[in-house]
Formats: sequence, C-alpha cells, structure tokens
Amino acid sequence: MGGTCVPVTAKLEGGETVEDIAGYLDNWFDLMAVRTPRFAALKSFADALEAPAMNLRTNDNHPCEVIGDLAYVMSVRGSWQGLRVAVVGPAGNIASSWFEAAQVLDLDVLQVTPKGFEAPEQARGPCDVTDDMRGIEDADLIVTDCWPSDLDAAGVEAFQKCRVTASNLDRCRPDVLFVPCPPVTRGQEVSEDAMRHPACAVPRAKAFLLHAQNAYAEAVIGRV
Repeated sequence: MGGTCVPVTAKLEGGETVEDIAGYLDNWFDLMAVRTPRFAALKSFADALEAPAMNLRTNDNHPCEVIGDLAYVMSVRGSWQGLRVAVVGPAGNIASSWFEAAQVLDLDVLQVTPKGFEAPEQARGPCDVTDDMRGIEDADLIVTDCWPSDLDAAGVEAFQKCRVTASNLDRCRPDVLFVPCPPVTRGQEVSEDAMRHPACAVPRAKAFLLHAQNAYAEAVIGRV
C-alpha cells in the first residue's frame, strides 16, 4: 500500500496516560494499529488521537478476526444474509466479537461451550448458548476459540466434550465452512482429523484477515 510500518514499544497499560501517549504518536503516524489487554484503554487512546486507530486485539474483543472471516464468507457465499454461526469456545474476545457482529448484521450466532463458561446474557444479547455439540450441525460457519489456560481436571473433561472432530463435521451441512481461530491447539479445541477435513477452510479464510485490515486502513487514511 506504499506505507511504512514502524513497531512502537509504548504500552497503553503503563504509567503514562493514554492521552500523553496519543499526543506524542500523533506527531509521527497516520494510523495506529494496536494490541492491548483492555478495550477500555484502547477506546480512551483512540478518543485522544487525531489519527485513526485499528483494534488488532484486546482481551475483550477481536473485531479484525471476525471481519476477516466474514469477508471470506462473502467471497464464498456472496452474502451474510441469515448466516448461521457456531462459536465453539468459552466466553472471550472471539465470542464477544461475533455477538457484536450479530447486533448489526443478519447473523444467527450460537455459542457452544461447557456450562459455566458461557458469555453472560447481557453480552450475548439475542444469541443462544448450548453445551451440546449437536448445535453445530446446522451451522453455515463454525469457528473456535482456545481453551482457558487455567482449567482443572473437571474443566478439561468438560471441554473435551466440546472438541470439534471430523466425526462432528461429517454430521454438519455439506457446505459448512470450518474456520478455527489461530493459534489452533490440535488435541484441545480441535482434533487432528478435523484440521484435515474437507470442510476446514482456515488457510484460505485467514488470508482475508489481511484484506480486511488493508481495506480499513485505506478507508480511514483516505479521510485523514
């Protein structure tokens, strides 16, 4: 795109205020692409900036990942109308961003996760939740998120029942798209054979993450 990418070591969660950091960085950059733990800190930073900011990931949401997947779905299906999405994984930034997408697009989002790991009702909005893996069988798109890192033995046993396997995918719609979110841990949220299943589209789909980010950058820089 003709730009220059400069890694910046400043952290929004350090001792400086985000307003001070924004003031310095506005001197040199036309766009800020940011990963930081808390969305609230990123929102404050973006509000203080004159330049636009791109949310590359927070612990609260991961919009670029979801927009990239939606761009891939559009390339395959030609529409998002009535898209049925199964999000297999715990409450986290991936599930949150799919719930956010469902608020503005005609999507039917179902979270599939063990009991006790579902997103709170106020975060899900109209989206449903189940601990039954049969819930993925009517989905057009299946995505995953990684397991929590602090599971005890009971938690591991519960999540094993929500692992996507080739056998699960065989029972799904013949045109289902399986797009697990990287980094993928084979043997946890997905099985080895699921990653080799014909429905698995993750290498092709993740190319659209860069396309989506480039499109955002082009759109906002054009307004600067």
